[in-house]
Amino acid sequence: MPLRAMLRTKRQRFDAVPTASGGVARAAYRRARKARIAVEPLLKRAGLTMQQAKNAAVRIGVANQIQFLNLVADELRDEFLGFHLAQKIDLRELGLLYYVLASSETLGDALRRVARSSTIQNEGVRIRFSEGSSWPPGGRPDCR
Repeated sequence: MPLRAMLRTKRQRFDAVPTASGGVARAAYRRARKARIAVEPLLKRAGLTMQQAKNAAVRIGVANQIQFLNLVADELRDEFLGFHLAQKIDLRELGLLYYVLASSETLGDALRRVARSSTIQNEGVRIRFSEGSSWPPGGRPDCR
């Protein structure tokens, strides 16, 4: 295989792994520590490191974040852990997403801005925003 093709293939595989800012994983990490749960084995099982859990500047693989959240939820016996974390999180910890929302004058502005910047926060999530009187977009609900 030519070098150019190998590099392109490697780049496509790397780009195919969505990452997130890791805010929910770090909140779960703090919650687990507070409950005196041994977090290192959970991080390892989720394919994460202590460095990733502690450093807000480091992005985390979306699949790893989900797996870690599920492991912590199991240890805490809290099937609604994500909701419980969301109730207590300081919204400023969401970084850019918080500032995008907080700087909007209207709900429409906020939704437009979030749609434009959602993949910056979490590459595994793409939010779409449509304006108009037709809901859902296309006029018919998908009720499969």
